[in-house]
Amino acid sequence: MTNTEPSNKRPAPTVVAILAAGVILAVLLLSYAARQVAAEKPEGIPALGELTITADMTLAQVAKTNQLPPQLVAKALAVEPADSQAQTAGQSLTVAGQGFTVEEARAAIIQTHALMMERQTKDFTKIFIKFGLWIVLLIIPLALLARPRLTRAWRLTLLSGGVVVFGVILGSDPSPMGTVKDMIALAGEHHVLFIPRLIALGVFLALVVFANKFICSWGCQFGVLQELLYRLNRQGQKRYGVIPLIRIPYAVSNTIRIVFFVVFTLVAFGWAFDLIGPIDPFKTYNPAAMTTAGMVFVVLLLIFSVVVYRPWCHLFCPFGLVSWLFERLSFVKVRVDYDKCIACKACMNDCPSEAMQGILLGHKLPSDCFSCGDCLSACPTQAVRFAGPGAVRPGKSMAEKLKKLRGRA
Repeated sequence: MTNTEPSNKRPAPTVVAILAAGVILAVLLLSYAARQVAAEKPEGIPALGELTITADMTLAQVAKTNQLPPQLVAKALAVEPADSQAQTAGQSLTVAGQGFTVEEARAAIIQTHALMMERQTKDFTKIFIKFGLWIVLLIIPLALLARPRLTRAWRLTLLSGGVVVFGVILGSDPSPMGTVKDMIALAGEHHVLFIPRLIALGVFLALVVFANKFICSWGCQFGVLQELLYRLNRQGQKRYGVIPLIRIPYAVSNTIRIVFFVVFTLVAFGWAFDLIGPIDPFKTYNPAAMTTAGMVFVVLLLIFSVVVYRPWCHLFCPFGLVSWLFERLSFVKVRVDYDKCIACKACMNDCPSEAMQGILLGHKLPSDCFSCGDCLSACPTQAVRFAGPGAVRPGKSMAEKLKKLRGRA
């Protein structure tokens, strides 16, 4: 559905296009400069290549022949302790003597290498800082939505701050999407599970359960960039764009996202290939790591974000799909007091997606709600609130009001 509304007070489409292009270019250039200054560790796990192993080789020979650290081989093939003594121990211990077949030894080394490289590519100090800032800074939009006092100025400030702090300064990793994507890719390619990533996923999902998709809404570095570009275009009466907006039907977007997730998982386990890796949009904050195809995809996706609300989140994001399921458990979320509701559907009309339609009409599995707050400011009777379960009581009029709303849907 495309919305248009003439207005003399809104800027021209060319102005919005120039602003959006400026934001995209600035983010890419500033992120490139930030990564050079920070001298961050390289992303991804370097390939081992074909390993040369025979049953009668000592562990020291396996390490030397394949140019691997002795500690890695010792840890993989169960020599304890796997430290400086490993090289001495590996002089006499053989692959067969440790109870491994050649294929088992090869698999063990590949898995151990993957886990060691995964750990070495992580800057845990930066990761802890980022998680701490997420938890602290997300209090601001939470308070503004609860009151509610989320003005356009506050919105643009928070979104811009999220892009700069969580993206440009602190980089592409960690991210909510990466916890799901990399966990599946690592399990598919190397058959291992990186426990710190699983813990990070648990934290992100806990934030979703606490406040509806809040980490995606106001903390995810690529999510806030998409939202910022969309908000530059959505001015005047919020339901309209300076450049006409496109609302993709929820049934279409969620079907695409589910199919993409299934294909991504099957390719990861069937062909040991990370389908998202070459086009990972979070590499927007590390442009030097992007492929040409990835750069083209990301730029097109960001341009698309000007007229479509969070296209990556709705169409492709693995964490978006998983968190959509966990939204059902959210403690603080958009709630409707049907005693106050006058069935005007202003909240539904101003919602940038079909989320409020599902919430208002009581659907079991409504579209993703990104807690943007448009429904709160649209409601003329303050029947829509962002609150916990005890703050809004539907009352006896709920069934009657739902019937009326659904009849006019």
